[in-house]
Amino acid sequence: MLPSPGEPAPWFTAPTPSQPEFAFDTAAGRFVLMVFLPAVDPAMVGPALTQLAKSMPIFDESRLCAVVVVSDPPTAQTARDMRGLRWILDLDGRISRLYGALDAEGVESPGWLLLDPGLRVMATAPLPEADALFQRLASLPAPGDHAGVPIHAPVLIAPRVFSADLCARLIAFHEAD
Repeated sequence: MLPSPGEPAPWFTAPTPSQPEFAFDTAAGRFVLMVFLPAVDPAMVGPALTQLAKSMPIFDESRLCAVVVVSDPPTAQTARDMRGLRWILDLDGRISRLYGALDAEGVESPGWLLLDPGLRVMATAPLPEADALFQRLASLPAPGDHAGVPIHAPVLIAPRVFSADLCARLIAFHEAD
């Protein structure tokens, strides 16, 4: 199972078509749309890549980028990094396992993750159900406004960690004192 909203995205180092060791944490500072493609069901790959291709103009690398995690050799051989789109070559399944897109028995859970500029999960979607996620991409704020409040160092702000209901109860508890 992919990480849930509010959870930090695991950091990793992996090869891409243009870099032998891409450090994922360098993607911070912009929104990141990640997709984990299945290796055993190639019929699901085409529609996901078509949806991604139709949206390529919004992946400008400064506000939003896309990261495709591919684990099957034929797709990996044709992958090419470009502005706003990076392919993670996960031929051993290490990254997919790290994210829960591949379990210990080899069962795949392909899907989409939207990460905020702090690399925390904002939203997830199963691979064939990404329409709402793609619609959301157009309305994302500037990366510096992602938390909904001004961010000033050295204050730690971790948006979307607690539910709105829990936050309201905590505020009410604090105001009751």
